[in-house]
Amino acid sequence: MSHETPRSTRRSPLSDPLPQRIPRRALTPVLCLLLLLDVNSCSTGTSEEPPSVENFARAWTLTSCEYVRESDTSERVDLVADGHVIHLYVNDDGHVFFVSTPPGGTEQSWTGTWWVDGGSVVLQHDGYSFSWEFDAAVGEHSMTLTGAHAEWDFDEDGSSDPAIWNLAGEN
Repeated sequence: MSHETPRSTRRSPLSDPLPQRIPRRALTPVLCLLLLLDVNSCSTGTSEEPPSVENFARAWTLTSCEYVRESDTSERVDLVADGHVIHLYVNDDGHVFFVSTPPGGTEQSWTGTWWVDGGSVVLQHDGYSFSWEFDAAVGEHSMTLTGAHAEWDFDEDGSSDPAIWNLAGEN
């Protein structure tokens, strides 16, 4: 009968190439933290900033062209929601080109100038003595212009009513 020393079937944790099982209770918070970090690292860059020539001069397709009656803000008309296709082409040399096509209608357009005034964008139609000043916010692929004083015929009686003009677009 030989007397060999039996080898231990237990391994040292340092020499074990296989990880030990982690309890599910401990793993859940770690996975949640990793998921949160991953979501934050995949930011879509949707932060907005004040307008500038660098971030505003481009071709915009409007997603909203809204007129809000000043005397009754519950009364609104959104031309894009009503089927108009509207483009706003903003050049870095201060020129702007506004193109609107109503559903089943003929394209209508106007040219003008634009400039930045602090956090505002100002549009002026060529040949008009007035301009529209909008509060503006611009993102990498989106913009909003809000609060310009304009007119719109809400009653369709041939007489324009005071309105607030708001635009939103993407490129």
